[in-house]
Amino acid sequence: MSWKLRDIVLLVILSIVSGVIFRIFDTLYNVLQVGNIVWPPGQNLLNGIWFIAVVLAPYIIRRPGAAFLAEVLAAVVEWALGGPYGLSGILSGLLQGLGGELAFALFAYKRYNFGVLSLAGALAGIGYSVQYYFQYGGDKLSETYFLLAVLITCASGVILGAWLPKWMDDALARTGLLRNYEIGRQAKLRAAQSR
Repeated sequence: MSWKLRDIVLLVILSIVSGVIFRIFDTLYNVLQVGNIVWPPGQNLLNGIWFIAVVLAPYIIRRPGAAFLAEVLAAVVEWALGGPYGLSGILSGLLQGLGGELAFALFAYKRYNFGVLSLAGALAGIGYSVQYYFQYGGDKLSETYFLLAVLITCASGVILGAWLPKWMDDALARTGLLRNYEIGRQAKLRAAQSR
């Protein structure tokens, strides 16, 4: 379970990639907010994009702290690239990272299956929802709308924040680039079994 230099380097690379994705999505997100006027919980449909580091890094690295560190570092990169949320974006990274990290901790960092990854995405959504309530206007919504916003955020966390990075990591593992990681060894074993 100890961190190796290659784990740290890969975590930094994946965090930078995630932070760049976050920053690009910041711009798109503002354009997509027109629907928020019609149905306020709808603004949470795509929130899972901001949770991708919670699964992208730990699914490969499989070390305690990977989800938390990756999400926080990605938020710092987003901020450094001129993200519109300032230090609030880093707070988002902290809360989302804690939520995602909790999922892996619950299984003692031994399970990285579809269910645990989905739970990490959903719990990152819970972390975001805390900030949404206190800082981004969630407290102004009716109880029903806020509950819908949380459920939509968690579903987005599962689909965009967990399944999407899992698919990306699995595709990367099939190339052989991750052969020194468990995910690469599993991909090689599956390829051998399918022959």
